[in-house]
Amino acid sequence: MRATFLVLAALLAATPVVAETGHGEAPAPPVQGVSVDMPVLIAPMTVQGRLEGYAYLTVSLVMPSAGTIFEVRSKVPFLQDAFLRDVHKSSIVKAENPAEVDVEALRDRFIAHVNKIAVPGTVSDVVFQRTVVIPLKPE
Repeated sequence: MRATFLVLAALLAATPVVAETGHGEAPAPPVQGVSVDMPVLIAPMTVQGRLEGYAYLTVSLVMPSAGTIFEVRSKVPFLQDAFLRDVHKSSIVKAENPAEVDVEALRDRFIAHVNKIAVPGTVSDVVFQRTVVIPLKPE
């Protein structure tokens, strides 16, 4: 038990520094209105097929009314699967800065998946509450 604790402590000490995208900006304010929080999504950040790091994405689905919240919640496992497949299929980084996540493009991709899986119009927006980037090579 003690050896496991020491190994875990050593791994935590060796973890690279976490950098939030937006160069130190605060996380997005809480979503106003009706929303469903998705499980945290871990996405690879690739540049020309080469892994550069990982992004931890905290996503909320915003609905125009509370009447669709149960339908959206029932679709969360399917949406999570679609989002995960999407981020592994195509790069999520900005073309001009591969150290940042292209949140605008990713939002459009996620909304397209939502409209395929849930009834179109049940989700009005996909909000990235927090995006944490962990590069493979510390800067």
